[in-house]
Parts: sequence; C-alpha cells; structure tokens
Amino acid sequence: MRLSLRRLYFSLILFITLSPIVAQFTIPTILIDAFPNKECIAYCTGNFTPKGGQEYLAFYHNIESRIINSISMVIIIGVQNGKINYKYDCNLQTLPYSKKEKDIINNPRLEFGTWRAYCYVNDYNGNGLDEILLFEKTGMSFEPVICEFKNNKIKKVLLSPSSDWNSVSKMETGIDAEGKYIRLWTSRETIKSKMPWYIYRWDTEKQLYLIKEKGFD
Repeated sequence: MRLSLRRLYFSLILFITLSPIVAQFTIPTILIDAFPNKECIAYCTGNFTPKGGQEYLAFYHNIESRIINSISMVIIIGVQNGKINYKYDCNLQTLPYSKKEKDIINNPRLEFGTWRAYCYVNDYNGNGLDEILLFEKTGMSFEPVICEFKNNKIKKVLLSPSSDWNSVSKMETGIDAEGKYIRLWTSRETIKSKMPWYIYRWDTEKQLYLIKEKGFD
C-alpha cells in the first residue's frame, strides 16, 4: 500500500512537471508493471528489431530519485500475445533539459521527424529498422546519441569526435551532393571565438555515422 501511494504521488508530480514536454496519453499497463521500482512516464512505438510483434520504446524514472524530470532507463520492450517477450536496455539516461538545450532539440533545421516523448524515431539510414536519436544529458554533458539494434544488442552508431568533446551547441541535418548528413557544433575547443563543427555521414561498410568533414565557424 505504501509503495502504491508513493508511485501515485510521483505519477501526479511527473504529470504536472512533464506536461510541456511529453504528450499526454495512457501508459499501457504492461509497461507500468514491467519494473515495480520505476515509473514509466512516456513511450512510443516503432520497428526497432526484426523479431516482430508490438515493440515499445519506454522511458522510466527512478521513483527514489530526487530529480523529478529525469530518465534513468530507456528500454525496448517487445510484446507478443499480451506478454513481454523480450527487453533490450538502451543504456541511456538524461537529466532535465535547460531552455537552451530544448531550443537545440527543437531546431527547425533538424529533419529527423516528430519529437516523440524524449527522442526522434525513424529509419534514418534506410536499413529497415528504426533508429533512436536521444539527447543525453549527464552532468555538464549534453550530446546527441543515435542507437540501433545490432547483433542482438542496442548499440550506439554515432560516436563523439573526441574524449574532450561532450557538449553540442547546435545541430542540423541536410542533404548535399554526397547525400544525407548530420552537422554538429560544439562550444568546446574554440579557436579565436570560433566554434568547431563536425559533419557525420552514414558509413555502409562500418555501419556507423562517422565524421567525414570538420572545421570552424
């Protein structure tokens, strides 16, 4: 009873706090009951694996956490015949976004589709499975992460350019003569007040988004 009241308390707070960010909808019971000590606060559907069935990308908040608007677990849950058939943890988490970070996420030049709860979901590289684009914030770090199902795991397919780089200040997507690209600017490692930028393209051989160009603006 005590745990139920605690979960209800956190549910009410999360509903009020997250309403500008998360579209309000009914969370399926199977997602609510999947993890007794976590609160499912958002979800979306997609075609994340080749296993078939109904697949959910679910976002969970740790009810013991004092940081209300935070995500402690992002996980793919496959449901068949009304039962959970498999789970794949994306190993992602994020703290609350600042207004500046929300502006980066909502950049109209981002052509990833509709922002769905806490991420973009789409088949960006055209291989038949949906990828997950989420902006991960941990401490002072704020960076886009693209994940995809590979070799029976969820793996990151966009890599940061260096160990010192961990904060994106602007992001856009586009198409040029070479095809689709993702361009990131970072406030780190500035030279004469210019921001370094990196252009990523999908590498079909390595099956990763790799840096193909870089420079300073």
